[in-house]
Amino acid sequence: MSLKEIVYDYYPSKTRINKDFYFEDDGVTTGYQVGVYRKNNYETYFDEKENCYVVKLYKPENQIDDGLTYRKAYLKMHVFDGEFIERVTINDENVKVTRHDHKKHVVPFMNKDFASDSKTATIKFRQSIKQEYVIKLFVRTK
Repeated sequence: MSLKEIVYDYYPSKTRINKDFYFEDDGVTTGYQVGVYRKNNYETYFDEKENCYVVKLYKPENQIDDGLTYRKAYLKMHVFDGEFIERVTINDENVKVTRHDHKKHVVPFMNKDFASDSKTATIKFRQSIKQEYVIKLFVRTK
């Protein structure tokens, strides 16, 4: 199984702080049972002062020997009706954002750009698996 590309499907909330994690392993062996996995913590919330959604991707707690240093990463945010993502920063640097209308017949979680339930805003970045990322999506209400 290749971990060289990842899509973060982000459903935002203005009222809820979400702290959670996900695991990555080789997808083949049972090594995960003895700690051969990468545990990735993340946090999402809305910052009222800056009027932006924040996604924090923390440095993994442990590493696996899979030879992976960097990967292609996509953050696909599902955008509420009446909102527009004006700009996006990663670690305080502006990055390109691509906006998409929804597509009715897209399979959920199988497309890095489109969704069947909402418009999306997608950013693509090169993610080091040994670094923390703070992604801010600045919003304007229509």
